[in-house]
Amino acid sequence: PDVIGMNHYITSDRFLDHRLELYPADVHGGNATMRYADVETVRALDIALPDWAGHLSCLWDRYGIPLAVTECHIACTVDEQCRWLAECWHACLALRATGVPVTAVTAWALLGAHGWDTLLTSPTPRYESGAFDVSDGHPRATPLADLIRELAAGRPARGEGLHQPGWWRRTSRLLPDTPVARALPAAQARHALARGSRVIPLRLERMPPA
Repeated sequence: PDVIGMNHYITSDRFLDHRLELYPADVHGGNATMRYADVETVRALDIALPDWAGHLSCLWDRYGIPLAVTECHIACTVDEQCRWLAECWHACLALRATGVPVTAVTAWALLGAHGWDTLLTSPTPRYESGAFDVSDGHPRATPLADLIRELAAGRPARGEGLHQPGWWRRTSRLLPDTPVARALPAAQARHALARGSRVIPLRLERMPPA
């Protein structure tokens, strides 16, 4: 391919725990050989997760092909959506300055989407606005559209609270009852991460051929 597109969502990084009894039933999952609880890593662990720059750098190191962010979106309030896009944009600019060919950033979705979170199976689909809100039948620019216009013109991102950390970087994001969050204090996690220690044991499995 001439370009590799990356879709990155903060909740795509998952934490899997075999101790089902420690989690509510609605997060229980599994595969053909084992059962586990499936929760968002960002809500379970107080450690630094790979960000936009980390994920894009991984793709570049692996494939050496020009990159594009093909979906930049976070399902949240519009101010958090703006923070997420600004974080993505500045990470891409920083990577380009080091020679990594990030060719485009796509803000998803331009006119919003109906029922995307239920794969259009709900009889009453939820509408989520994008850069424009068309819930009343007429496109209305949101603050996200204003931010896109500023960034595309090469102007610095502005806006009250825009440079404050998003919810994914605030300690309030953590689920208080998650056992790992209780067992691993923030200071301990940061210290172990700085030493390069293996804080979280991971099990990687090769998927069988289809």
